[in-house]
Amino acid sequence: MNIKNMFLSTTMITLFLTDLLKIILAKKLKSNLTPRFIIKTKKWVSILIIAFGVLLLIQGVFPENIQDGIENIPETFEK
Repeated sequence: MNIKNMFLSTTMITLFLTDLLKIILAKKLKSNLTPRFIIKTKKWVSILIIAFGVLLLIQGVFPENIQDGIENIPETFEK
């Protein structure tokens, strides 16, 4: 029971601190939010989404190449 409470408390504190950090960063970013900055940000985000989409598409079309690469990764732990 103690471990569950510790886990729950740690999770709640982490979420709360993350939200505080987001609020602080949003206040700092608000002064820099110009239309030009927003457009540039949207372009970079769309490029990243397209790149990850292409990567996932390639992995879906050629799964055997991905599996071959995974099999070549050396194991670093003892059995």
